[in-house]
Amino acid sequence: MELSYKQEAINIYCNSCQTEIKKGEITYCTQCAVPLHKKCANHCLTCGKELCDRCFADNNYYCDECKPPVEGFEKIRRSHIELFNTCPYALYLILIKGIVPPSNDYALVGTMLHELIDQMSAGMIFPSEALMNAVKFIDELDTDKRERFYKTAEKTINGFWEISGMFSEKFESEYNVIYSLGEDLPKVSCTIDRIDFVDDKIHVADWKTGKSMTGKKLVSDLQAPLYLEAVNQKFGKYPETFTFYYFAEDKVKQYNKQPGDKVTYIVRSGKTDYVLDIDDALERTRTILRKINNKQFTIPKDVGLWYCKNMCWFYDNGICASVGAEQWKMLSEKYAKGDVSG
Repeated sequence: MELSYKQEAINIYCNSCQTEIKKGEITYCTQCAVPLHKKCANHCLTCGKELCDRCFADNNYYCDECKPPVEGFEKIRRSHIELFNTCPYALYLILIKGIVPPSNDYALVGTMLHELIDQMSAGMIFPSEALMNAVKFIDELDTDKRERFYKTAEKTINGFWEISGMFSEKFESEYNVIYSLGEDLPKVSCTIDRIDFVDDKIHVADWKTGKSMTGKKLVSDLQAPLYLEAVNQKFGKYPETFTFYYFAEDKVKQYNKQPGDKVTYIVRSGKTDYVLDIDDALERTRTILRKINNKQFTIPKDVGLWYCKNMCWFYDNGICASVGAEQWKMLSEKYAKGDVSG
């Protein structure tokens, strides 16, 4: 179909620099066909095909045809999947560079309390002994948050003991499941705090020592759906409930399975019910796993400097200079390895 003079007159803007492209300066990404200035186009490190910024980065600086095969990962921890959602570059430093941050005091105390709950579940110790063990552990930490950790330990140990009678005698605790979401994808590894079997029903519980999730985060976060799918693949059915117990805040967030062919759960936050669609969550996970397996750790532009300065061990220790600086560093390294010339 021939373009009319009005269609020809429509201004075209570069997908990279967002400015108007004048006649004779236009080209298109060979992968997704978005318009670009010729001077703004990236070039495949092997064949030189023109690519937009996103396709160039997502394919690790190659076009689809030239992208070199990569060695995938056998399995990925559930926590690593969530880290990818927060900042893929942090996961790149762990999985590719092998730089693993040490556990901070919050993580150490959380792990210790999980172990004590597991011992109480098995009838090995009672709350008084568990609390003494917790205090001894906290006293050995070099921390200025000792009083806070004492309170967290007391609330967690007493909180679990108060509800322990509601659980069944037939259960599994600290139960690891490794399962597949598709061929050529890394397997997912989940360790579930507690699985209770009541008649023909399954119920899952997860102990939390930090702050509770609220609002849409309850259905955008991938822990619940990945644990639910782990149980389904291991035992052949989805749990009736999945419950987060936030002992330090004395809060409970429970996901309840809904009837119907489509697997969904309802979880309430405040006065609002949110729907967790398992199929949707698993497809989001598959997308992440593909990117991890292909080493596509593109640094997202929406990771704010606040996260870098307040939440990131890599930034605190000078390993990452912030997401903006690292984007350029990774790009420069790729160009150097490809021996790209003008």
